[in-house]
Amino acid sequence: MKKTLRTHAFFTWQDISFVIDFGSPSFCKKEMNYFQHLRQKIETKHPEYDIVRLDRAYDLSSKLHQNQKRKTGMPFITHPVATAKILFDTGGSEDMICAALLHDVIEDCNVTKKQLEELFGKRIAMIVWLLSKVKEWPTSSLRVKNNLEEMENALAEYPEAMIVKMADRLHNIQTLSGFFSLEKQQDYLMETRELLLPVFRRVEMQENIAPYLPTIEKLLKRLSLGVESQSLKVHRPLRKA
Repeated sequence: MKKTLRTHAFFTWQDISFVIDFGSPSFCKKEMNYFQHLRQKIETKHPEYDIVRLDRAYDLSSKLHQNQKRKTGMPFITHPVATAKILFDTGGSEDMICAALLHDVIEDCNVTKKQLEELFGKRIAMIVWLLSKVKEWPTSSLRVKNNLEEMENALAEYPEAMIVKMADRLHNIQTLSGFFSLEKQQDYLMETRELLLPVFRRVEMQENIAPYLPTIEKLLKRLSLGVESQSLKVHRPLRKA
């Protein structure tokens, strides 16, 4: 199979313009490797997918997140790539994988929906916008609740948003111990169990969801197992009186 080689990626918006030079020292090979393994798998399993579009999504996300780190200390770009890999592993569509690579750029990088639409089209821009939590809400739980309501309201037209959200939450559950104190881990797991999982299960019942059902079922199973597994790890035994 002929491999698509990249030397440069060019992005331009009305107020943003930059060139990513893959030959420059600033764009190190380690950054590329986070995506390269997944990219090879996608090319092998889904030659019909637009690999150039996925390259552009990764390139943009990597550039915008380049100075950000997760609370685990890992480069932030590892999270969108891991979310995309979860979707690939569970049979997610090209649009889901593309949106997963970009899913935090509106919320964390001051990119607008209009700018994403110029580069990736209305559908990807809308999915990413729906995944972006409104920062004005005073607490994390309210931001998540509002975010879920937005996605449920748009479910008929953009079911991919909720599915990417499942993969996003699954990766956060898998890396939970590196993020929070024990008490916050318990709160995060409770929020997932009591707030998110019921919404995700309602998605499974929607009529228009049939083409995505196998992916949803796999994600729900992995999420449920992940929550229970992590709950056992962070559970604090009752103190003896």
